[in-house]
Amino acid sequence: VMRKIAERTVYEGRWIDVKELDFQADSGEIFTWEKVERPRDNGGMVIIAQLKPSGRILLIRQYRPVLEQYIIGFPGGIAESSDIAAEALRELREESGYAGRVLSVSPDLRNNPALLDETVYLVRMEIDENLPENQAPQQKLEVSEEIELHLKHPDEIPAWLRERHQAGDRIGIGPGYFFGL
Repeated sequence: VMRKIAERTVYEGRWIDVKELDFQADSGEIFTWEKVERPRDNGGMVIIAQLKPSGRILLIRQYRPVLEQYIIGFPGGIAESSDIAAEALRELREESGYAGRVLSVSPDLRNNPALLDETVYLVRMEIDENLPENQAPQQKLEVSEEIELHLKHPDEIPAWLRERHQAGDRIGIGPGYFFGL
């Protein structure tokens, strides 16, 4: 059975730590693996929100400094507490200005476990377009956030994603997978 024999922290940052892990394989050989982890991991969340009664899906176009370009994705963020439903409602309000209702929260999922030790939750929400607070939503973005909202009917999303990709945007794994690209 493979076993970890050593761990070293290479970098400690505000949002991530980078570590080197030494393992011994069944054969007795030793190898090193690199790992990125979140020091305060309550989990990240990806919010799949549908507006009612129109049926449109909320997508965002967000500038990501790591990519130095825009990416199309779902709203989301890092939870500040272990109450994922409440955290998702907060993130939805901040990134979009909309008030939503949580329909479901997935079990803890893993994203890119070859590199990241990060928990992610998929949160399905409904946004009632008829509520007064959803008539003129106002984003409450942080200085590091540049986010555009895009409301699309599900049947138009695949073509729109391809169009945005051809225009130079990157497509996040969530919308790409969810809408069959």
